Amino acid sequence: MISLATPAEIIAVVGEWAGLSRDELMARRRTRLLAQMRGVAMYLMRQHVAVGNQPLGFAAIGGHFGLDHSTVIYWCDHIAARCQAQPAYRAALDRLVARINDERGCAA
Repeated sequence: MISLATPAEIIAVVGEWAGLSRDELMARRRTRLLAQMRGVAMYLMRQHVAVGNQPLGFAAIGGHFGLDHSTVIYWCDHIAARCQAQPAYRAALDRLVARINDERGCAA
């Protein structure tokens, strides 16, 4: 579990992982790669960013990308289903979480 990661940290690590700049990841373009990487970032924000002891809300996550909460719900559900169906995909996301923890100096 990431210890109170920030949305900016998650966006940076996902962008680096995908070979995208922050600006590319945040742009309104909807190529398959960009949409999928935004989805990964949204999923990780929902799982690992907290406000108090509650997960960051869908609307707040969408606000970081200029997207509606329903888009965030779709991607969170989509990524969760993919993680369940594809253990290798889950392992890749676990490596992203570990990278964020490493950069923050947190124990995994």
